[in-house]
Amino acid sequence: MRTALRSLPVSPYPVPAGTAIRAHFVSEAKPKEDGWQPWIGGTWSKWVQGTVLGYRDFAGREAMVSPFMVPNPVALDTAAKELSNFKIAWDV
Repeated sequence: MRTALRSLPVSPYPVPAGTAIRAHFVSEAKPKEDGWQPWIGGTWSKWVQGTVLGYRDFAGREAMVSPFMVPNPVALDTAAKELSNFKIAWDV
């Protein structure tokens, strides 16, 4: 009998600026820099360490993220939709 594939826990809250993170980059062509490994379907991948510097909206303006969101089912769904409008600045 097959069991359901369990997803990793993901928080809808953004991490604070200064948090160390790892990012997975994928390229269709092999980049010239070192550290890239063959991946799925002829692509190349690389894990990179970085630090969250802050958040910006799609216009490139600095965005402030509310640190005091109240966790309840309705707020979580709304927060996830609102946070999808932000991009993370990478320091790599």
